[in-house]
Amino acid sequence: MDRLQQQRLKKSLGLPKDFKFKGYVLHLDDSDEFLATYQENEIFLRTGWTPFPEMAKVFKKPKHVLKILNERDKGGLICYLFENDVQCVIHPLLPEVK
Repeated sequence: MDRLQQQRLKKSLGLPKDFKFKGYVLHLDDSDEFLATYQENEIFLRTGWTPFPEMAKVFKKPKHVLKILNERDKGGLICYLFENDVQCVIHPLLPEVK
């Protein structure tokens, strides 16, 4: 996502200017957890989860998270992650953004 898109998104979400876009995270809404680790090879698939968004595995592109969601087949939300010096904010990915 380019800077202009980030600024528009921050404005539409009502976030102050000091928040920085960090990337995309995978959030399990039912358990309120975030994907923290992900390892895959031809033998196994290992995932780790955290309740803290600041410890979530951050992806540069939503398509990488979508790939994991499709492999899991258990649902979840792709979310934007914004941070400032004090807190993290997540927001579900808007359907029209790719």
